[in-house]
Amino acid sequence: MKRVIFSLILTFSVVSVAAQEQFSLDEAIRAALEHNHSVKVSNLDTEIAENSVSRGNAGQLPNLAITGGLSASYSDLDITPGSFFQNLLNPQGSARQSSPSSISYDGVTTTQFSSQIGSQMVIYDGMKGRLRYKILETGSDLADLQYRSTLENTILNVTRQFIQVASIQKAVEVKELSLQQSADRYRTIETRREYGQVNEQQLLQALADLKSDSTEYRNLMLQFENAYRNLHTEIGWQRLEMTPVASEFTEADLPGYDDFLSLLMENNSVLNIREKRLEQAELNERVTRSGFLPSLTASAGYGYSYMSATEGQFEMQEELGFSGGLSLKIPIFSGGRNRIESQNAEKRIR
Repeated sequence: MKRVIFSLILTFSVVSVAAQEQFSLDEAIRAALEHNHSVKVSNLDTEIAENSVSRGNAGQLPNLAITGGLSASYSDLDITPGSFFQNLLNPQGSARQSSPSSISYDGVTTTQFSSQIGSQMVIYDGMKGRLRYKILETGSDLADLQYRSTLENTILNVTRQFIQVASIQKAVEVKELSLQQSADRYRTIETRREYGQVNEQQLLQALADLKSDSTEYRNLMLQFENAYRNLHTEIGWQRLEMTPVASEFTEADLPGYDDFLSLLMENNSVLNIREKRLEQAELNERVTRSGFLPSLTASAGYGYSYMSATEGQFEMQEELGFSGGLSLKIPIFSGGRNRIESQNAEKRIR
């Protein structure tokens, strides 16, 4: 999708008809689309958004994981049997009241190990998975539109900077001619002054005109250098050379007003971005509303567990087998969080 947008942008960009040795507007636009930092960042955002569109990322696929744990303990153990165990150990003397004796074990070592491969899948959660997948798709489309908008803004800014450089360059050329004429006029008056054909006032006036044109020329050159640096910054270059830019361009084939308005409503990136954000906000509202619905989750696993103890009821215990079940969750009270999120989602749509 990015390549299609990039090709369309290049197709509709303005192409200059300057000489080969000049720096053309078309070259400036192509260089900016390649080096501009905003374009690069927007390109990466588009790749991230496209990479995020998957059923698994939306939570619609089951997850499978292997878990395991190992623990060991070394402690002193004191056990005081209750009445139930006293009756089992001494049924004949159950009527006699005597303080139960405690059992002490010093240095009890317990080792536990468990491992399991298990899977979990959401059967129903208020269609959150499907809505999240639509949000990811909308986010990818939104990233494409933002990438296109960045390309358009970059072309617009480069074109403005380029035209500014070209206009100042033209003014510099005109001022060079004016400065040359002022210099020729001053030399002529200076020569005629030596022969007494002009007075001192005319010579001073010619010198003042020459200095004025020289000052204006230097100011224009300074403006030209600053404008060229701004053009390089907009492109994303760090070069210093200032090649003369082309000052002639092809005329754009503009549509009529009705056609232009139709194209604007259909292709305007800002309007399309707003529409996608509105669609995304509506999907987010549906996701928050599904938080009031119950969810059903299925789980299954196959595991092994082992436990050994030097003292206790069992010296060794070992389990191996399958397990599975269903889990139903019905939200009753969440501290008002679901209600607040739903209200905020409605406000975002507004």
